[in-house]
This record gives sequence, structure tokens and C-alpha cells, in this order.
Amino acid sequence: LPPLACAADWLEFRGPTAQGHAPVDANVPLKWSATENVKWKTPIAGEGWSSPVVCDGVAYLTAAAPQGDDGSYALQLILIDVATGEIQRTSEAFLEVPEQSPKIHAKNSHASPTPLIEGDLVYVHFGHQGTACFRRDGELVWRNDSFRYEPVHGNGGSPVIAGDKLIFSCDGEKDPFILALDKATGEVAWRYERPSDAEKKFSFSTPLLIEVAGREQLMSPGSNLVVSLDPQTGEEIWRCRYDGFPSWHDLCSVTD
Repeated sequence: LPPLACAADWLEFRGPTAQGHAPVDANVPLKWSATENVKWKTPIAGEGWSSPVVCDGVAYLTAAAPQGDDGSYALQLILIDVATGEIQRTSEAFLEVPEQSPKIHAKNSHASPTPLIEGDLVYVHFGHQGTACFRRDGELVWRNDSFRYEPVHGNGGSPVIAGDKLIFSCDGEKDPFILALDKATGEVAWRYERPSDAEKKFSFSTPLLIEVAGREQLMSPGSNLVVSLDPQTGEEIWRCRYDGFPSWHDLCSVTD
């Protein structure tokens, strides 16, 4: 971890406002290598392309740790002391068994979505493998693995929170949808079936919350289509079709 990168809390994918901007006083190093501007290194027993999130001096990240030789993975939440690099706790969210393991791209992992922190809770998402909620000390609160679908190249999109909803995109091989869970219980609050005539329906985007004329909207790009939904009900506000490939990223800028 580069030193001084955690001067402020970083609670979700791309940080505050989901724009990827560090605070102006964060003093983040502009250059680093295997040895330059590195404060500590800690080996992780597993792979994960998720970004770490940070709160009160603790970094939270996910990893997929192989379990034996049968192709199973423990999908984990790992707590690391930002000051020392010491692993404080490893908590298992799910066990990914071979018959449910997706075919991932060579450059992907089984733990690519980024965790999200709100208050004393940490939410972890592993795509079609499920979503779980932990206390910040690593104790499990709930988990939900009921929304199965077939991903392509693995999973990537991260969740967002709007009010009492935890929301994420589920754009797999077919029948893409957006799902909202009750953040307190993990139960499904609403499901929006994304209309798509794209030949390749899979995508890996993270929704973006915006406010227009005093109304909160959830913008979610998918293959050939961007939709805006009411985050509390899942009601569609508008949609915009475009021609292109699957969406690999989140919407990162909005103008009036």
C-alpha cells in the first residue's frame, strides 16, 4: 500500500461521489513501484481484483482463496491494519464450488467487485455467487446467494447504496437485470429486467447515483442501453440506446 494514501476514508468503488477523486490534501504519491513509495507489503492467500476500501485505519478487501485441488474457492473478506499491514481477520462469505464456478477471463478473478462500507457494516459482492453483509469487525450479518445467473468472463461490477437499498447490476450471458436488496436483511426489494437486444448482453458496470431536479436517479449502463431508475422502487425513469460493445465500466461523469 502506498504511504499516505489513506489520509481519509475511502468507502466504496471510486471513493466519494464515485468519481475516483482523492481529497486535495491526501498527499497521494504519484509514482510507485515494487520498492518506491511502498510502506509495507502483505501477502494475500488468494486472488482478487477488487479495490480496497478504508475506514478508521482498517482496509477491507476481498479475495478468492483456492481450497484444495477440486477447483473450490473460499470467497473472503480480509481486514488489514493500514498502519502496519497486519491481517486482522479473514471472514468467509461463500464457498464457490466447481459446478457453480464461472468461466472467467484470464485477466479476471473470482473476487473482482469492490466492497462498500456504510456505518458499522461492510457489504461484499461476488456477482452471481452472492452478496453478504459483515460488521466491520468481520462478523457475518447476512448473505444472499439466491439470484443465480450465468456470467461471461466472470464478475466485475460493484454495488452502491441508495437509502435502505443495496443495488447492483447482473448482466450475464442472457436476461440481464438490476437487483436491489434490503441492506438490513439481504432480502430482494426489487428487480428490474433490463431490456436488451444486444448480441452480447453481458456487461460489468457499476451503477451511479445522481440527483436531477431534486429527484435521485440510479444510472446503469449495459450492453447497448443506459437506463435510469428510481433507486427505491426500480421504476424506469428513462432509457437511452447506443451502439457499442458491452459496458466494462461505470458512468463517471454527468453534466447538466
